[in-house]
Amino acid sequence: MTVTQTQAGNQQNPSAGNLPILVGILAILVGLFGLFLAVVGILAIFNSLGALAYPGLVPFSAYGGTTIAAGMLTLIFGAILLFVAMGLWDLETWALWLTGIVTAGVIVVLLWSASFGVALAIAVVLLIYLIAVRKHFY
Repeated sequence: MTVTQTQAGNQQNPSAGNLPILVGILAILVGLFGLFLAVVGILAIFNSLGALAYPGLVPFSAYGGTTIAAGMLTLIFGAILLFVAMGLWDLETWALWLTGIVTAGVIVVLLWSASFGVALAIAVVLLIYLIAVRKHFY
C-alpha cells in the first residue's frame, strides 16, 4: 500500500529559508557589535578585579563595585546581541520580532529626542525592510 500526499497539504512558503543579503549583513553587524560589547564587558570586569592594568580603564578602577556591575551588564547585552545575530542568520521568527521591536523602540526614542537625522532614516528604512522580508523567516 502506497501513501500519496497532496500538493496542497505539504506546500511550504518557497521563499522561506533563503537568507536575504541585507538580513545577512544585519546579522553580521549585530554579531560584531555583540562581540565588541562582550569583550568590553570582560575587560571592565577584569579591570575592576585588578587583573588588568589597562591605562584607559585606570580612572574607573576606584569604582570597583560599579565597574563590575557595568561590566556584567555590558557582557550580558553583548551575549544577547550575539544570540539575536545567530537567530537572524538562521532566519528565526523570534529574532525578526525582537529586532523589529528594538528598532521601533529606537525610532520612538529618536523621535522623542527630536533627532531627525541619518540615524532616524536608517532605523525607519531598516524597520520597513524587516517587514518586507518577513516571509523569509520561518
